[in-house]
Amino acid sequence: MKILRLLTSLNKLNFASFLIAILSLVVFQSCNNIPYFGHQEGKIIYDVTFPYETNDIKLALFPSEMTCIFDGDHQHTLIESAYGIVKSEFIIDHEKKEFNHLVACFGSDYVMHLNESEYQEWVKQFPSVRLEPTEETMTIAGYECKKTIAYFKSDSLPSVELYSTTKLDLDGENWWNTYAGVEGTLLGYDIEQYGRRMQVRAREVIFQKTSPEDFQVPSSYTPISASEMKAKLDEIVKDYLD
Repeated sequence: MKILRLLTSLNKLNFASFLIAILSLVVFQSCNNIPYFGHQEGKIIYDVTFPYETNDIKLALFPSEMTCIFDGDHQHTLIESAYGIVKSEFIIDHEKKEFNHLVACFGSDYVMHLNESEYQEWVKQFPSVRLEPTEETMTIAGYECKKTIAYFKSDSLPSVELYSTTKLDLDGENWWNTYAGVEGTLLGYDIEQYGRRMQVRAREVIFQKTSPEDFQVPSSYTPISASEMKAKLDEIVKDYLD
């Protein structure tokens, strides 16, 4: 009942942008090929904040943390809202160039499987950027990060500051990342979505063993096409706009 009361009290437009945030946030995140005692496995824990928002009850449902589990060839990124209302996961196979987007919302679980060329078509729906490296640095989670400014080419969105490090032996491909071309592992960035700006900063990098199960799509998820996934995401948002 507490969850229902919270949902009822939300402004529908603001909650819709919250859904967009949690469903698309990880498109801009990258972590792969970090060594662990001769292997390449562990996890990065990110803080997700909304420093430009006023404190109100709506923020209680917004995501506060994002986790990326990785080995040398795979990564699995997870972000979810409070109470687990909406959960979004990305499972990436860097060797096979396979991209899986998993969405769970109110008891419905879906997964979209894309190969590299299909992903390049999918990502075209997001604004393209022009990257401008700088000489500025910032220490995040104990790693020195270089600052890059991302300017959106065909959108009125304000520029985004990206902070990446090469101290984690990243191979630098970032083939599936909207910010492809940034050198190293992204440990900090802002995202502007539907008038709401979120800030993502790595809190901790932990080197530990992973298992193959960490990078497998659960059989309970229903496979759908890219067009069906877009329709599902639009439907989730529309439910809170009407």
